[in-house]
Amino acid sequence: MHQVSRTVDSITLSWSQPDQPNGVILDYELQYYEKDHSELNSTVIRSPTNTVVIRGLKQGTIYVFQVRARTVAGFGRYSGKLYFQTMTEAGSSLLQLDPHSRSWILAPLSGSLLHWILAPVAGSSLLQLDPHPAAGSLLPYLDPCSSNWILAPVAGSLLL
Repeated sequence: MHQVSRTVDSITLSWSQPDQPNGVILDYELQYYEKDHSELNSTVIRSPTNTVVIRGLKQGTIYVFQVRARTVAGFGRYSGKLYFQTMTEAGSSLLQLDPHSRSWILAPLSGSLLHWILAPVAGSSLLQLDPHPAAGSLLPYLDPCSSNWILAPVAGSLLL
């Protein structure tokens, strides 16, 4: 099982099908609860696929997750327990002015996986998001030594 994405109140999880299911898988059962609470307080949801979005979670809270498959023969065993945490802040980006290009940049905060550049719309004062910046564009990057944001040029095939 792995985390696909998360917000302050939701987590999206996905998992592989069992290697040797006891028949055709009808659906999956996901059990979860807050790490600081008892398993007796768990919530169980069913999913017809091996991906699920769990909504209505608490901000900045660690949850324990387990999944099992169901066939006509019944339920298999639960997987091992895995821990995932919701985000602690609603915003995952910070708007900054790039002093070199005088463009506004949406800089990712810690933990963000996506980088976006705000570019002026020709002939107006509006800004637009560019999720795929071209080579030569500047992207914010957090320097691990100084903990300062640095603007770095985008390489031809930079994978973020």
